[in-house]
Amino acid sequence: MQYNYADISALAMQNYNRGKYEKALSQADKALEMKGGFYLAHFIKGMCLDKLGRNEEAIEDLTKAIENNGKILNPSSLYRIRGVLYLSISRLDLAEADFRRAADLDPDSALPFYYLGLIFEHQCDVRMAVFYLERFLAMIRQDATLGMEGIEADVMIRLNSLKQKVPPKKANLRIVRKS
Repeated sequence: MQYNYADISALAMQNYNRGKYEKALSQADKALEMKGGFYLAHFIKGMCLDKLGRNEEAIEDLTKAIENNGKILNPSSLYRIRGVLYLSISRLDLAEADFRRAADLDPDSALPFYYLGLIFEHQCDVRMAVFYLERFLAMIRQDATLGMEGIEADVMIRLNSLKQKVPPKKANLRIVRKS
């Protein structure tokens, strides 16, 4: 039986889901040999490279998946996944840009706000960290189907710690002059 690039990509995805990352990577490469720039093969390859600890290479392939996607795969998820990879190599500026883009593309997705909160916490911008983590909490509490209850306690601990560091807001003084 002769397989085309889409069939090979589907096999690669199956192997990825089974934890066979080297085999899936090889199949994704084969699909890309057959059709260079195929978004799904780049996505699978990027995910495999991530699992294999080759994060910078994974970012390259996820970037190609984003560029060639045509909105077939969820673009918000692609930016979020790449943002996590940028976090893993301490490129906070690029991670922040990807999480902001993910939030713009899918404002109902809570995860970009969680990651933005973590970035600002790392940068010691307490107010922004609190803002994004509170937004994340509000979203997951509003929609229990998100399945993120497990990290709610962690976020609450982070928020309590951060709020202890927040300086009081400066009073917005309005000067009234007597004439």
